[in-house]
Formats: sequence, C-alpha cells, structure tokens
Amino acid sequence: HTDLKYFLNQTSKWQECYENLAYGFIINANAVAEEILYVAKPFWANMMERLEIYGTDPHKFIPQILKYIPANQLPQAYGGYREFAPVALYG
Repeated sequence: HTDLKYFLNQTSKWQECYENLAYGFIINANAVAEEILYVAKPFWANMMERLEIYGTDPHKFIPQILKYIPANQLPQAYGGYREFAPVALYG
C-alpha cells in the first residue's frame, strides 16, 4: 500500500516535469528500476518518447549519449574527456 502510494506520487511529479523535458537519460538503472519503468511505460507513454533508460554497461549508453551531448560537455565516465571540469559538484 505504501509503495503504491509512493509510486503514484512520483508519477504525478514526473508528469509535471514532462512539459519542461526536451530529452533525458536514466543511466545506471538497476534491474528493479528498469522493470518498474517498463511496467510504467504505458502510463507515461508521452514522456517515455523523450527518455532513454540504460543499465550499467557503458558500451550501450555512451554511444547514445554522444548523439545528443558533445563529448567536451561530459565527464570521462560518460564518454567525455578526462579534462572535463564540472561547473559544480553536489553530494
């Protein structure tokens, strides 16, 4: 019951973000997250057209990211350069 309530609450938040989302990536999604997003896909059909979901294999997600974001704008772990310096660090 609590999990369903949380899921529905998060769904509502995602729907609010949809209007401002040009395109997005979810990277390093674990198997559970991938399964939840797969199940939610029919409910979030419009948003899922603008969102790509990848697991932990960089050979799968790096080529896709580089189609949208120049390598000089990414850290090395995501297909960018070692010299990449982020504007800010959080966490």
